[in-house]
Amino acid sequence: MTVCLGRMPTMLRDILTQVLGGRPALSIIADHAIERDPEEALRHYQPDALLLGAPDSDHIEVEHLALASPATRIIQFSSDGRTAVVYDTNALPLTVERPSIEDLVGIVTSTGSETRF
Repeated sequence: MTVCLGRMPTMLRDILTQVLGGRPALSIIADHAIERDPEEALRHYQPDALLLGAPDSDHIEVEHLALASPATRIIQFSSDGRTAVVYDTNALPLTVERPSIEDLVGIVTSTGSETRF
């Protein structure tokens, strides 16, 4: 499973990298191209998940990205990491408040209709 890290506060990026980086089935991609142009990154990397932070990414941009790449789960975190909004294929956005480490992993690795958080 490929996960791209987009624009987000450095501390949140570090936490997500630490939490997800130890998972053998996950490949984490974090480069400045994803931050500059997430839509192009979606076309280039075709990730299973794109993680973004707020407030840099507004809901309109995220919804546009979700439409542009319906196979990619897009997760937008609040700047403090206490809230995650999940944009997934064929589903309305789902808000997860105060996700635990297990929730974070489930949010990123669940696919389609699975619910593991």
